[in-house]
Amino acid sequence: MALPNKPLGELKAVKDPEVEEREVDILIVGGGMAACGAAFEIKKWAADKKILLCDKAAMERSGAVAQGLSAINTYIGENTPDDYVRMVRNDLMGIVREDLIFDLGCHVDDSVHLFEEWGLPIWKKSAEGKNLDGKKGLAMGTLKSGAQPVRTGKWQIMINGESYKRVVAEAAKKALGEDNILERVFIVKLLLDANEENQIAGAVGFSVRENKVYIIKCKTMMV
Repeated sequence: MALPNKPLGELKAVKDPEVEEREVDILIVGGGMAACGAAFEIKKWAADKKILLCDKAAMERSGAVAQGLSAINTYIGENTPDDYVRMVRNDLMGIVREDLIFDLGCHVDDSVHLFEEWGLPIWKKSAEGKNLDGKKGLAMGTLKSGAQPVRTGKWQIMINGESYKRVVAEAAKKALGEDNILERVFIVKLLLDANEENQIAGAVGFSVRENKVYIIKCKTMMV
């Protein structure tokens, strides 16, 4: 549910704000890159579950990536997951979980292919070895089809990333549906289950654009 960027006039505090209660299977708190990716994947693998995403800002411009990026930090491509594990292990002086790093190396390219499929412009190498920015690089095809990315170093690939977050947010919104998204709702308290110790059962938040409080019950929460 999108609300205006600016409140329609000054909102004065009220003693008894409107209270809206919701009950869902999965509550995603936040609207950054991780939350958008989680929303897309949950809907893909558990389409029957009722999901709600709450973002205290607007999804298209929330989180660290909203400022835009000029590169994706990891694309395996012609390298191997073992190469990636060695690089990370050396970079972090051996204090690593190699199994987790290896898993990331096995799957990160699939995520990059999805970003490109959703509309993220990725730089490509021409047949003559020239660097083509995102728009010109379209003529070379997609990374998934075998096109070669433009690298800065061994692992990063160049992108036109001004709208990186918008591209990913739009994919998440399309997967969830507008009715399953609350924008400009600030979650301020987590609720514990009355019967099961240390079990989260919901959350409370308020709108930053309306005099409205949300009480959301859930079976699972991602923060």
